[in-house]
Amino acid sequence: MKKTSNKKIDRRTLYTQSVIKEAFLRVKQMKSYNAITVAELCREAEISRGTFYRHYSNISTVLDELIEEMFSEVSSLLVHLSLTEEVQCGIPFCHFIRENKKYRCIIMDDTLTARIIDKATKFFVGDFVEYMKEHTTLLRVQIESIYYFQISGCFTIAKRYARMPKEDWCSIQQTIDTFIKTGLKSYRQQVK
Repeated sequence: MKKTSNKKIDRRTLYTQSVIKEAFLRVKQMKSYNAITVAELCREAEISRGTFYRHYSNISTVLDELIEEMFSEVSSLLVHLSLTEEVQCGIPFCHFIRENKKYRCIIMDDTLTARIIDKATKFFVGDFVEYMKEHTTLLRVQIESIYYFQISGCFTIAKRYARMPKEDWCSIQQTIDTFIKTGLKSYRQQVK
């Protein structure tokens, strides 16, 4: 696990962590996640093993930090999952999955899907549950089930059609959004 403290992280630490993460992404483009070694990352980053271990306890912590960074760039997942507004094609979450080049080697790796969904849940499920509790008649377990269904489905379909032209993707996205929105409307609380 990455060492953290209440002290401000200095620029050298941030730089070294950045170099390690960039090396991970370059190596990941050529290899499966399970085949990446610390020695290989150190060679690619041009650092020693000691330097690596001062910043990360293992490769898994590097991946987790990259996934967290990835989701910090997604802004309106709640809007997309709850469909509270008129949703246009190009929702940031789906767009991010389809279009992001930096994290593509992670996003498109089917062996990492469960881990990515798990991280997305840590980032977004709380806000989704709170919103849905206020606006629907559903129980928490039902709301969480809808969340997992939607996040997994959105992630899967965006990956599946990642190379589809945007115009065609928009049609698919609008169909799915309409399907979800129609289903959620039946659980909306009646405003008095």
